Amino acid sequence: MKENLALIKIGRANLNTLSFADLEKIKLGERVFLSGVVFKDKIASLAINEGIVRSFNENLIETNIFEKNTFNGIPLFNIKGEILGISAIGVDGRVLTIPVSKIKIFQKDLKYMRRLRLSQDYIVNSYENCLFKYL
Repeated sequence: MKENLALIKIGRANLNTLSFADLEKIKLGERVFLSGVVFKDKIASLAINEGIVRSFNENLIETNIFEKNTFNGIPLFNIKGEILGISAIGVDGRVLTIPVSKIKIFQKDLKYMRRLRLSQDYIVNSYENCLFKYL
């Protein structure tokens, strides 16, 4: 599974946010949800899929959810509505998830690079060339 993360800047303030789940509290068999917008014939509709955690470790959360490419790249939520990670669809259609621990590394590295006041081009090139060794 190819694991890539991207940061998108939204030019608005005071937007609602979601919390990250504490991965130390995740349990096998825990109910999880995917929720996203699906476009069919240029019409948007909300879609939700439910499943359970089949296995997990620091690098991957595996669910029993199978999808086409409908939910690729959207958050996996726990029952509290907290984000467990970002979903990717495996070649067999199984939903695999990049855990929030990986997202936190991405955020931390980006904040550090900004504190050093590195140029945006340097940050982008650095991420393309070396950040994803963590993933």
